[in-house]
Amino acid sequence: MTDIDPAHPPAQSPTQLLRLPLSIQLLEALWLLWQSLASEGEAALQHDLKLDLRSFIVLSHLQEHAYQPAELAGQLMLKRYEMSRLLGSLEQKGLIMRTASTPGDRRRVTVTLTPSGRQAWQTGLQTAEQVTRQYLAHLTPSEVQALIGSLHAITPPTGECS
Repeated sequence: MTDIDPAHPPAQSPTQLLRLPLSIQLLEALWLLWQSLASEGEAALQHDLKLDLRSFIVLSHLQEHAYQPAELAGQLMLKRYEMSRLLGSLEQKGLIMRTASTPGDRRRVTVTLTPSGRQAWQTGLQTAEQVTRQYLAHLTPSEVQALIGSLHAITPPTGECS
């Protein structure tokens, strides 16, 4: 057993010190992590690509395959009108292309990355890896995978956000 130096006690979050319920400790831990990661990630993506974090996540999904906007909104738990605005912004920047499934019918479209969008995603991926590296540095690769798996296990199924 190691002695604890009273001048340098182990770090504890404010909720642990208050002995709040685990639910509040979880919410606080997720909130603090999100605030820090989103702030750093957003700033880095804005600096490198003039993109916000949501736009980069959309590009991440589209680099895998084409989507219909409603399907993509469901995957990311966004309202359809939010996805439409996001896609409009990405299209104006030349990063995505919306193609009518039936010529002349814009009601049903497929969204794909343009070559510029694929390049932006590659650059953003490097940025994301730099930002997250410091948060994950003290974890082994298997611990990182376990953390991601645990977060997905408590995330509700995807579908359009109400």
